[in-house]
Amino acid sequence: LIANGVPCGFIFFSSTEAWTYTAEHATSFLRIADQLSVIVEKARLVSQLAEQKLRIEEQNEALRRADEQKNRFLGMAAHDLRNPIGTICGMADLLLLHELPAEQRRGFLQDIVDQSGYMRDLLEDLLDVSQIESGKLVLRVEPLDVRELVMAAVERHARLAAPKGIRVACENEAPASAPGDAIRLRQVLDNLLSNAVKFSPPGSAVHVRFVLEGGYRKVEVQDEGPGLTPEDQARLFQDFVRLSARPTGGERSTGLG
Repeated sequence: LIANGVPCGFIFFSSTEAWTYTAEHATSFLRIADQLSVIVEKARLVSQLAEQKLRIEEQNEALRRADEQKNRFLGMAAHDLRNPIGTICGMADLLLLHELPAEQRRGFLQDIVDQSGYMRDLLEDLLDVSQIESGKLVLRVEPLDVRELVMAAVERHARLAAPKGIRVACENEAPASAPGDAIRLRQVLDNLLSNAVKFSPPGSAVHVRFVLEGGYRKVEVQDEGPGLTPEDQARLFQDFVRLSARPTGGERSTGLG
């Protein structure tokens, strides 16, 4: 069987008797072979197209997932830039509106410098094309001063919570050190603490405590806000989903924290 000048199969006739097939038989067989060649070639092309279609669909699905991961990564990075920006704006407003002691002014200015450096690190992640394309973050684990990391976050958010009359305080002594990624842990702490302040009623408290559990050092953040209803819990960790609680001081909420 030949299609487009290329062999694509064969058809075989045989008989137990000699000289069964005449020239007329051979002519008929060749005509059948020609028709079968067309059928076989069409079937091969249909099968090939079906395989290509399946591969294209698989590639499209992989691209769709990669695009979702990229968008999730970019959304998270952009969201987490709001915390340091909010801190810088808050500190700058306090410096402009109030006559503060020199030591307190230096502390606020140092906060602005620290937050600017933190934003630079986040932006470097945001501009890291390899991370954006993969949709994954690379952890840089090293020994950390856990107490310094957590207390800095507590003090930072305590100053921002003061206008709402909310007290942010650490209830017990932090362990000295533990391995971790300082930027990622800071992102988590900032999200937990900023949400705690955002959704707590004025005059309440945000409690931070350390727990040693099974060889792990755990940081707990507890606020006195409305908490999460069972319906809210079922919708956690979905992008851009706002839950039933609303910010108590008119703060913005994107549903990405």
